[in-house]
Amino acid sequence: MLYLITLCELLKDAWDTLKKHFERDTLANKLNLKKQYFRKEMCEGTQINAHLKEMKVLADKLASIGAPISDEDQVVTLLGSLPSSFTTVVTALEAKSDGLTMDYVQETLVHHEQKLKSKERSSGGVSPQDTALLSQRRKRLPICWHCSEVGHVQKYCYKKKINHRMVLLLWKKILMKHMVKGL
Repeated sequence: MLYLITLCELLKDAWDTLKKHFERDTLANKLNLKKQYFRKEMCEGTQINAHLKEMKVLADKLASIGAPISDEDQVVTLLGSLPSSFTTVVTALEAKSDGLTMDYVQETLVHHEQKLKSKERSSGGVSPQDTALLSQRRKRLPICWHCSEVGHVQKYCYKKKINHRMVLLLWKKILMKHMVKGL
C-alpha cells in the first residue's frame, strides 16, 4: 500500500489518496453496502453484541462514502433483523410512543439477552424453544386409561387382564376357517 502514497508530500494528500482508493463512493459500492445492511439478519444463538457490531460497521462504511443511514432507519432495520427469541422485546419497543434512539434500543436488547441467558441457566440449560418442542412431543403421546402409563391406550394395554372366553372364541373361529379350507 505504500506505493499509493510515495509521491504524496503532505499528510492530507496521502490521506485523500488512501481514502479514494479504499472508500470508493461509486453507486455500485453504495448499493452493495446498503443491500448488506438492510438484508442483515441475526441468526438464533448469535450474541447481540456481535450483531450490533456488524450493523455499526456497515452503517459507518455507508456514512464514510456519503450515504449515511438515519437513526430512525437504523432502529427499524435493527429491530427487523432480530430472531424470534427477541419478538417480545421488539413488540414492546414498537409500542413505545416517543422516539426510540439507537442507544436506548441497543441497551434494551443487551438487557433482554442477559435475561434470556439467566432464564436458560436457571432452567438447566434448556432454551425456551427446546422446552416448547419437548412439551409438544409429550402432548402427542397417548395415555392409557387402564394403567395411566404414557405410550399406549387402554385397548392395547399389556397390563389389562385378558378375557379368556374371548381368546377361546377367537381360536375356535380360526380353527373353523382352517378346517373349512382343508375340506
